[in-house]
Amino acid sequence: MEQNEADLRCKLEERLRFETLLVEISARFVNLPTDQIDGEIEDAQRRICECLGLDLSALWQWSDEKPRFLTLTHLHSPPEGPLRPEGIDAQEAFPWVLQKMLRGEVLVLSTESMPPEAARDQEMRRHFGVKSSVVIPLSAGGRPIIGVLTFDTLRSERAWPDETVKQLSLIAQVFTNALDRKRSEEALRESETRLSLAADSAEAGLWELDCSTNLFWATERAREIFGYGPEEVISMERFETSIHPDDLELVRQVIARALGERELVNVEYRILLDDGCLKWIFSRGRPYFESTGEPDRLMGVSLDITERKRFEHELEERSRFEQLLSDMISRFSGTSSEYLDAKMQRSLKKIIELLQVDRIWLMTMTGDSTSWQITHAACAEGIPPFPIQADLPKSLFPWLFGKIVDQREVVSVGSIKDLPLEADIDRESLKKWGIQSFINIPIVRGEIISCVSMTTDQSERDWPEEYISRVKLIGDALFNAVERKKMDERVRKAVEEWQCTFDSIPDTIMILDRNLKIRRHNAAAASFFKRPTEEITGRQCHHLMHGTNEPPLECPAIKSLGTRSHQENEVYDAERNATYQISSDPIIDRQGQITQIVHRIKDITKRRNAEAEARQHMEEIAHVTRISMMGELTTALAHEINQPLTAILSNAEAAARFLSQESPDIGEIRLIFNDIIRDNRRARDIVQKVRSLAKKDKVHKTLLDLNGVIREILTMVRGDAILLNLSITTDFSPSPALVTADRIQLQQVILNLLMNSGYALRNIASGQRKIIVRTAMPDSRTVKVIVKDFGTGIDENNIARLFDPFYTTKAEGLGVGLSISQRIIQAHGGAIEASNNPEGGATFAFTLPAHQGDLP
Repeated sequence: MEQNEADLRCKLEERLRFETLLVEISARFVNLPTDQIDGEIEDAQRRICECLGLDLSALWQWSDEKPRFLTLTHLHSPPEGPLRPEGIDAQEAFPWVLQKMLRGEVLVLSTESMPPEAARDQEMRRHFGVKSSVVIPLSAGGRPIIGVLTFDTLRSERAWPDETVKQLSLIAQVFTNALDRKRSEEALRESETRLSLAADSAEAGLWELDCSTNLFWATERAREIFGYGPEEVISMERFETSIHPDDLELVRQVIARALGERELVNVEYRILLDDGCLKWIFSRGRPYFESTGEPDRLMGVSLDITERKRFEHELEERSRFEQLLSDMISRFSGTSSEYLDAKMQRSLKKIIELLQVDRIWLMTMTGDSTSWQITHAACAEGIPPFPIQADLPKSLFPWLFGKIVDQREVVSVGSIKDLPLEADIDRESLKKWGIQSFINIPIVRGEIISCVSMTTDQSERDWPEEYISRVKLIGDALFNAVERKKMDERVRKAVEEWQCTFDSIPDTIMILDRNLKIRRHNAAAASFFKRPTEEITGRQCHHLMHGTNEPPLECPAIKSLGTRSHQENEVYDAERNATYQISSDPIIDRQGQITQIVHRIKDITKRRNAEAEARQHMEEIAHVTRISMMGELTTALAHEINQPLTAILSNAEAAARFLSQESPDIGEIRLIFNDIIRDNRRARDIVQKVRSLAKKDKVHKTLLDLNGVIREILTMVRGDAILLNLSITTDFSPSPALVTADRIQLQQVILNLLMNSGYALRNIASGQRKIIVRTAMPDSRTVKVIVKDFGTGIDENNIARLFDPFYTTKAEGLGVGLSISQRIIQAHGGAIEASNNPEGGATFAFTLPAHQGDLP
């Protein structure tokens, strides 16, 4: 979870860093003098390449002299990279890309994954060493493409996430607007030059006002500019009717100032032609006076500057839009998610003012794709607002739904009366809301479809193409902010959940740095150290835990730093009278470096005490079980002891007879006494085996040969086996079956299995009562013991319960024998199992780890 948080934080930091760069770049182009635009573009190319780890960025513009010929105007590339030509025939070098670019498509290209029809393009890209690229056509206000901007990698392929492509497209639009503004201003300066030349050559409209008659003389060009007929008399009254009402007073004041203050005057104003067409006029006039000082005439020149004013208006609008977009990105990128909605609301208000619409709202498709949800909305003064978080079902706007969601088209309608017949339902819904015209632009993010919608309620209006590109940019910026807010909320929630989970863990957990200083800890750590957080964070773990300046030699954290793996040990703390399990796990970053250590202190005192009690309890039960077994083996033990005792008696009587003779055979008597000694030892061994099995001793593991252990048990049960007419056959492994184990406990397990098999054979005919005992080594690390009988077998319904404590099928049984056997085998690192034989009877088997290493 810590790693997930780090990854999310890293992504957010990278994203914030790039968004901040976008804001800085966008801000620098606002009101930038045109003579600085080229330098700023190349500097921005450099900064973007450095920020994203790209190798090259090139900006190409169409040549004015050669069609389909691109000129390299701006470039950032590494010094060691291949040279780029100053110009290139795009149709010849990149025909496939050119066609895509002319359709306005943004291309994400991998040189080695291009389609067959792009073979020529692929060849040229390989020639220039390009591995992958983003290719963005440059177009302003829906006008023809002026060039192309590329971002390339030369050293290796790279992924181009949609978010990155959108942001690079935004930069491309900033570059385009700047270049378009530069072209416009250059055109404006050229226009002013032409104005001067036109005036000098009488191409401008020349005129003269007679102050005594208030009549104008005008050249043909002047009449054409103002829309006057060739023979029309132009009076002051006629001239003033041509002037736009809002500019009439300004023109009167300028004329009065020229005649009153005897100065050259300039004025820009609007005129309205008879057909309603509006023009912008630039006029310059110089007054002339009679000898008496009275004004005689006002001579001047007028020029139609409508086109220049249109350029200026577009530049002003574009500058205002760029400023708004820059302000939005800046405002959103540095804002906490809790304040983001309020700032988005203010931004929507500014968009309404700039684009002169009545409403704007953002919508996102609901999860079931049946309705839109309004996430943010704003409206002009006097317009009723839409409720935020309201759902707009598909049934209200089925036609629009299909266009936006299914076809993902931009829908702009100047008048709802122009909607097609199939949009009747949509038209009625729009009427109810008072909407007269609208534009809807889909914003697609993978499978998530959002929409920016703007409407006018008080009048109809057209939606020029440049509006669409601008609204797309606004939509991207707004939904970037929405997505960032969602991501921030997910991160915050994940952090809160992680912290709650972290604090809910009862063990003491700390995150250590490479110097073993505590960087984070859970609530249990504060309780464990009996210190507040500020006295724990930044301190070294061993100093708090052990009161030492250096960590212990067996410190798991130190070992984890060396082995890069999980380490743990157990420590008894005499001061706390507790046993702790201390473990460490390294946190490794993407570069393979250990950055932190997860250090855990778990109190296992109760567990160790419980384990000790359980072992003691098991030993007591095992001892009782062994005593019970010995009771069941009484007859067999009596039979075993009776044999050597009978032999001793017989040999003693024989010795007495020999001794009663006059000349006893001393050699024979010696042999008789040797037999008595042998039989006495035999009886003693039997008694010692019984005593050791019944004795309650601590577990003592030694190196044993399982074959020998089994032979000892078979010796003990031999008499009992004879009494029950049992046939016990052995099949031992050729080599010793060596294990490290407690002899008495293994004898108890084997004895228990043999007695269970004997019990299963009690109702079987005498000649068929057979038990087979085998040992084997399935591999070099395992020894296996098998006890197979041919009795009644095990009820399949109960086979899973055989090893449960107190489960038994014997009327007089306690149900602990197999349970104890299983615990003994598991305590020795082995496993025990039971199964039915296909031919009848059952098989019990257990495995133990084989002894490894040399014999002692």
